[in-house]
Amino acid sequence: MSKTIRTSNNLTVDATGDIILDADNADIKLQDGGTEFGRISRVTSDLVIKSMGDNNDILFKGLDASATITALQLDMSEGGNAIFSGNVTATDITANSLTTNVINSNGSNANISIQPSGTGSVEIGALDVKGTSISSTDSTLVNINESVNVTGTLTSRGNVFGVQNLTGSGSTEVINLTDTVTLLTTTGAQAFSLANGTEGQIKIISHKVNGGDATVTPASFVNGTSITFNNVEDTVTMLYQSTGWVLLARQNATVNA
Repeated sequence: MSKTIRTSNNLTVDATGDIILDADNADIKLQDGGTEFGRISRVTSDLVIKSMGDNNDILFKGLDASATITALQLDMSEGGNAIFSGNVTATDITANSLTTNVINSNGSNANISIQPSGTGSVEIGALDVKGTSISSTDSTLVNINESVNVTGTLTSRGNVFGVQNLTGSGSTEVINLTDTVTLLTTTGAQAFSLANGTEGQIKIISHKVNGGDATVTPASFVNGTSITFNNVEDTVTMLYQSTGWVLLARQNATVNA
């Protein structure tokens, strides 16, 4: 036989000890005007908190600087999606099943940043960037700004070096150190400079278009003072050591003492 305690005003239960709700049927039902909107139950040995309205969410609210915020929303119409208003801190996060396998940034044009702590690093167990290719969406180059050590075999089906096409314009033109190959075009006698490189660096210089002699003067040159290119395909290959550029191979170019 059910019994009802009814009052036209607020009902206060004030106990100097604990307040105990003991429901032998394992359900505590929350109603408003006779309509059940929530339930606290014991299912086997589990505590179950359940929203009883169809697609009605469960909201965890609190005060932040006296303002009411929703700290957590469990969206029942979306299969129980959890929406946090702040950061989520966890010792470990494990995804047992991902339905889309996609991580999206909600911010407009925002990057996705993975930041390790201290001396930690970002580890990717299986790197797959657009299949087997790494490409750039904002230029034709992918730049690696640190040294790269290859302990195995490096296989290339394209150029593994950069090419600088350098045209003389009357002043001393600078052969760069960032590209392995520099191709010279002259429209008259032209001077070119080559700075000291990095130990072990290889540099190849070739005369591409002959409009006049090209004279290259390295800052430090073990074999002489300069090199003159006076025909198309005059080419030199050099290695930089601590003492300066060392000539490895020469195709018709003239080494000046």
